[in-house]
Amino acid sequence: SQLAIAIQQSELYQAVQHLNNDLERQVEDRTAQLRQVLDFEELLKRITDNVRDSLDESQILQTVVRELALGLELSGCDVDLLSGQGHISTFTSTTDFSAQLSQGISAQFCLITPDPIRNAQRRYAILACPILNEQDFWGTLWLFRYRQDTFSPAEIRLIQQVSNQCAIALRQSRLYQASQAQVEELGKLNRMKDHFLSTVSHELRTPMSSIKMAIEMLEITLLKNQNSN
Repeated sequence: SQLAIAIQQSELYQAVQHLNNDLERQVEDRTAQLRQVLDFEELLKRITDNVRDSLDESQILQTVVRELALGLELSGCDVDLLSGQGHISTFTSTTDFSAQLSQGISAQFCLITPDPIRNAQRRYAILACPILNEQDFWGTLWLFRYRQDTFSPAEIRLIQQVSNQCAIALRQSRLYQASQAQVEELGKLNRMKDHFLSTVSHELRTPMSSIKMAIEMLEITLLKNQNSN
């Protein structure tokens, strides 16, 4: 009986230890998740503040690429735009994701490419996230990770939010550029108008001066004739 009680107590103790260990792991996992959420929120805010403060398209793209690469510890990050200024990606995928990306759907895949430096194969986890301006497809964010890990759902959500902020900043930049072009065009038209009015005024002044001089000469002649009479 005592042996059975001791065995039961031992089993209960082991069960409690397992529960404690599981609880500690859950607490650690939850703490890590909360820390990651806070880090991602801080990263998103930093990117948003930086891109919203800039109207230069190249600077916007460089900020997004740099902050994502550092914040997510990526092997590489790039932007591929269909039009406009900015860094155009040299990455070419053998798989066509254009239809999927144009619909606003991110694509995650793995690509094996030769590494000429180490004469070996390097395995990349690649995430392609579209940049959409409302319904228009503007380009793609390419993210490369050189390790076995894939991009987690939390990372994908963060990248999609960054892509949205990038699209807003690019739209503001292009609207600003368009308004500047309109201002320059209006300035050009205004200069042309001033030149035209100046030319017309000069052309009008020339015959008026001749007429005035002729009238003055005629007046002088008439006065001489009157005095002579």
